[in-house]
Amino acid sequence: MLRTWEGDWMVQFDTPCEWLKDGRCSHYSLRPQVCRDYDPAECERYCTVPAEKVLIRDEKDLDRYLEERRVNGAKRRSARSKGGSQRRAETGASKATG
Repeated sequence: MLRTWEGDWMVQFDTPCEWLKDGRCSHYSLRPQVCRDYDPAECERYCTVPAEKVLIRDEKDLDRYLEERRVNGAKRRSARSKGGSQRRAETGASKATG
């Protein structure tokens, strides 16, 4: 399972094509529509950045992703609550001097 940079979740099947011989299609004129629509410029072999934002291959990857998400969520909540407390303190101080 993977999550794209656009935020979409997808299931990835890593099954090699039977028609691929030495990295080339041996039935090019008969290839299915999914292959016709595929842009070779987006091939993972040539990309310098990962094609996916999140890649979950097994249970450990899922556990790691969920833990990172939990930690990051806690950090965001903490930052928001500190920011809100600071704004309330500033507002109170300005009312006292105003």
